[in-house]
Order: sequence, then C-alpha cells, then structure tokens
Amino acid sequence: MLEGMDAADAWRRHDLVTQWYEWCDHQYPGTKLLDWSDIALAAGEDVDIRLLIRGHSLAGYAILLFLEACYAVDKALCGTDAEALAKVKMWHMPQEMRVYKYLLSEKMMWWWANELAELETRSSLHFRIEYHSPGESET
Repeated sequence: MLEGMDAADAWRRHDLVTQWYEWCDHQYPGTKLLDWSDIALAAGEDVDIRLLIRGHSLAGYAILLFLEACYAVDKALCGTDAEALAKVKMWHMPQEMRVYKYLLSEKMMWWWANELAELETRSSLHFRIEYHSPGESET
C-alpha cells in the first residue's frame, strides 16, 4: 500500500493522466480504443505525451516517471540559481507536451554535461561525462 508522499504522487499522476485522456477525447473525437496506438506512432518524435500515454499506457507512463526524475536532477543541478532553473524549466512539460523534445535536445544534453562536470570539480564525485553531437564520432 502506498503511503505519504508516494500516495500523493500516485494520486497527482492519476489526476494528470485522467485530464490527458479527456484532452485526447476532445482533440480526437470518436477515436476507437484500438486506434490510439496508431495515432501516437504516426506522430513520431513529435508525439504529445498525452497521446503517447493514451496510445501506449505502460511505455508512456514509464517515460513520464523518467521525465519527472530528469526534472528533479535539473532542479538539483540548478540549486539556488533561480535564473538557471527558469531557463531549464522552459524545456519541461507541459509547455509543449512534446516528450522527446526535452529528451533529445542537444541544448539540454550539453547543459547536463556542463553542469555535471562543474559538480564533479566542486565535489569528490567522479562522473564519466561525454557528450557527442549526433553523427560525431565517439573515438
């Protein structure tokens, strides 16, 4: 049984997903249950997370949890720098709802690599951080 913060998070996500299902029904009226998957797949990398969750519930929910973890790391890396956090939050949902825009963003990957490298120099932690642009050789 979920307790405390876990229960609150579960209910918050439940309410969020319920709203997203309603959004999908409004945006795509009359869509049959078996058609959601095809609609989500057709969107490709530009898929809206609401549509992804409607079409692929388990995968979409797993990505939602992963995104929440990424956002928590973003917040931790920003620390008390409100300006940095404001810039990073521009990449977070629900502004665009495009799940892969954040995950595949070269700007975000570059920012993560730089921030983790800076954290490494300020601490005794050691990370193996490498960022390669798409198409760039990793050798």
